[in-house]
Amino acid sequence: MESSKEHISNLLIDKITGMISPEDDLRLNLMLDNDPEVQKEWESLKQKFSSTRAKTYIDNIDSKKEWLIVSEKLNAKKSIFKISTAKIISAAAILIIVGFVALRYFKSAEHIAKPHLASSINQDKVRLSISTGETISLTGNKQIINIGDIKVLNNNKALSYSRTQNQAMDWMTLSVPAKFDYKITLADGTEVWLNSVSTLKFPTIFAKESREVYLEGEGFFKVAKNKNCPFIVHTPNSKVQVLGTTFNVNTYHPQSMVVSLLEGKVSLHAKGKNHVLNPGHQAVLTDQGFNDQLFNQQRVLGWMDGEEYFNNLSLTDIGEILKRCYGVKVFFEQQEISNFKLSGVIFKNKPIELFLNSLETSSEIKTEIKNNTVHIFY
Repeated sequence: MESSKEHISNLLIDKITGMISPEDDLRLNLMLDNDPEVQKEWESLKQKFSSTRAKTYIDNIDSKKEWLIVSEKLNAKKSIFKISTAKIISAAAILIIVGFVALRYFKSAEHIAKPHLASSINQDKVRLSISTGETISLTGNKQIINIGDIKVLNNNKALSYSRTQNQAMDWMTLSVPAKFDYKITLADGTEVWLNSVSTLKFPTIFAKESREVYLEGEGFFKVAKNKNCPFIVHTPNSKVQVLGTTFNVNTYHPQSMVVSLLEGKVSLHAKGKNHVLNPGHQAVLTDQGFNDQLFNQQRVLGWMDGEEYFNNLSLTDIGEILKRCYGVKVFFEQQEISNFKLSGVIFKNKPIELFLNSLETSSEIKTEIKNNTVHIFY
């Protein structure tokens, strides 16, 4: 076969879950027409998907409650589309296939990882820190907070602030712990959505020559346009420069930062390399520089609607997602389990048991929650 077996397996899983791109679907169909091995694997996957256990899982889904909310962050309005039955089945299938993919990759794993214990985040509330060292806990209720000449409005997971014209520049840091996400409107009108376990350091007013902020974790930016004053996002190992655009920055793994561009154009700088990104493309930071590729908007921005998508990810890394979504720790009873590679989705706004039960139902993996720690074993 021309492509690697692992790549073809991933394409087949994308196809059966309805998440394959048109370009990949065309390539895969050509392989299905000409390669008996690919045909055989496709038939095997379809058989697993149509098993009684899979059908039972799908039948238990309440189709009236399963909505896919596509938030049009680029516009003032939100567009809400109801998932068709086929889409619901595809979404459920992602979790059902988890076990199948895990066993496939477990058999071919080359490295055995050490037991992984995901560290917990001490914070249990969103916090705003100011330069004096004072930290303010933010609640989901409406709050008006006066900090010197700054009036901060906190309302329903959204933060904004106003200032006096003569105010000197000062710095604040918004910290979002596990289980939460938050939105902030900056001094220039730029809107930023922060994912769980993320921080944004920002000035109370921007300088005349540039608008600069510092991000750790993941954030979605809708930058207010100002052609005379570039907007710069500093991350642990790079910086992203724009004039006015909409993009997502993921720095959970600083050595492989990912920038995904929806509108406009961005310039990336890291490790002595420069790269210009166009809409519909994402850049992945590697040791050699930036890899430019197309991206699936639903997967990348799903976190804004409580959906954390993952593709061919080890249980070690999935444990990090569980930590961010639910504030739990993860412990592997057997070292080799941490190498299982899975594809699927975690619904942050649903109980963690939904994901764990699906994992158990579709594989040999067992789970148990003790003292806020998820134990994974077989």
